[in-house]
Amino acid sequence: MFRLISIICLFILIGCSSFMSWRFLPEDDQEKRSIYVVNHGWHTGIVVAADSLGPELSFLKKQFKNGRYYEFGWGDERFYRAGRVTIPLAARAMLWPTASVMHVVALPALPTEYFAGSRVVKVNISQQGHEYLNSALYNSFHLGENGLPVDQGEGLYGNSRFYTGSGQYFLTRTCNKWTAQSLYRAGIPINPVLTVTASGVMAQVVAALGKTGYKP
Repeated sequence: MFRLISIICLFILIGCSSFMSWRFLPEDDQEKRSIYVVNHGWHTGIVVAADSLGPELSFLKKQFKNGRYYEFGWGDERFYRAGRVTIPLAARAMLWPTASVMHVVALPALPTEYFAGSRVVKVNISQQGHEYLNSALYNSFHLGENGLPVDQGEGLYGNSRFYTGSGQYFLTRTCNKWTAQSLYRAGIPINPVLTVTASGVMAQVVAALGKTGYKP
């Protein structure tokens, strides 16, 4: 039943996003900036190149050495830190507002190589779109009294860290909805409203790439 509902929602999402259009399109190849969307099974991440990080995210280059790319993910603190899906943790995260975290991973290689076992989709956006994305990512961190994101320690894999997230995780604000909202702010025609699953995010991204008039 859950799978059937997920499939129905997926078709609704793709149908709704088909009426949306790209915003902030690059005027030429020099304007293109590549980002990557990664499907980790239960959640999604956004990867950006180190040389495309805005000044608001420059603290990452100081904390992580030799990162060619950075993966960002947002989610429920306890659920994310657990590293695996359990029914009690999932129910708690969905039914009660809970604290959130940002997970950042410094990648030494292309995302398609680093996440060879996961589905990774490359998307080209404009410089303006990337600036909006950088702003969305930065605003997902909770800032401490010193004006910097609050470090919560070692992350899940590789060269990674957890940081205190901005806002609470809830049924209406999930990790995959966060990904969809961030991509939408970058100008990608994706509908965050009904986005729940990682597959829903990926399907909309692929559908956006196939839109007539824009070939990334």
